[in-house]
Amino acid sequence: MVVLPLRPARLLPHYANHPVKLSGNTVLITGGSSGIGLALAEGFAARGSRVLVCGRTEEKLRQAQQRVPGIAYLKADVADEADRRRLLNWVEAQHPDTNVLVNNAGIQCRVQLTDGAEAIDTGEIALNLEAPIHLTALFLPHLLRQAEQGRSPAIINVTSGLGYVPLAATPIYGATKVGLQAFTQALRHQLRGRGVEVVDLAPPAVDTPLLQGALEPNGGAGPPAIMPEQFARDALRALEKGRSEVRFGGAQLLYVLNRLAPRLAFRLLNRLAS
Repeated sequence: MVVLPLRPARLLPHYANHPVKLSGNTVLITGGSSGIGLALAEGFAARGSRVLVCGRTEEKLRQAQQRVPGIAYLKADVADEADRRRLLNWVEAQHPDTNVLVNNAGIQCRVQLTDGAEAIDTGEIALNLEAPIHLTALFLPHLLRQAEQGRSPAIINVTSGLGYVPLAATPIYGATKVGLQAFTQALRHQLRGRGVEVVDLAPPAVDTPLLQGALEPNGGAGPPAIMPEQFARDALRALEKGRSEVRFGGAQLLYVLNRLAPRLAFRLLNRLAS
C-alpha cells in the first residue's frame, strides 16, 4: 500500500463549534491496545484524562495497561453486536462519566475481487463500518446525558485518506472509510446544537499493524510512515483547536487532489502503489 507521505499537519480551516477538551475527560478508545489507539490513549492520559480501551487480545490489553498507568480495559470485539452492548453496559456500570468515544478499531486487507465471493470475507465491513455506526447509536443516549450535565462529550471517528481516493488493492477498506466519512458528516449535522462534538480524524500512513497488514507480501518496506506517537500529538493539538475535520499529510493531499481532479488522483495513487 502507498499513501503519499507529507508532513503530518497540513489542515484545512474546518472548525467545530467548540474545541475538544483534552483534560478532565473519561475517554473510551476502541482498538486502543496498539497503534494509533494506544498512542491516543497515552496522549489523553498525559493531558489529565482517564482512559478506557477495548480490544480483542487480552495480552495486548494488559501490555497497554502497563504502558499507560491508570488505564482500564475490557476484552471485547466491537465487530460483534453482543460485545458492543456489553461494552456499553460496562461503561454505564463502572465508568458512567465517560464522555468521549473514539471509534478507532479497524483492519485493512488486500483483496483481489476476481478471486470470488470468499475473497471479500475479510471482516472489514463489520469492524470498520458497522461497528462504529452501531456503537455510536448505542452510546448516543449516554453522551447526550453527558452534554446535559456539562461534560463536553465528543465522538471521534478515525477515517482515512483512502476514503477520498481509493486504493484498488484494498477496495473494501476504502469503501468502509467512505461510508464512515459520510456517516460522520451526517451525524454532525443531526447533533448540531445538542452539545456533542463530532470529529472526522483522517491519518496519513502511520507505522502500525494495520498498515503492515495491507502491504503486498514480500513487497518490500512499504510507504514511508510516521510513528503513532507523532500522529497522536498532532491530532490532539488539532482537537484542541476545535477542528471537526482533521486531515494530515497524505490524507490532506488526497482530499485536495480528489476535489480538483478525481480521475488524476486515482491514477496517480494507484500508479505509485503498483
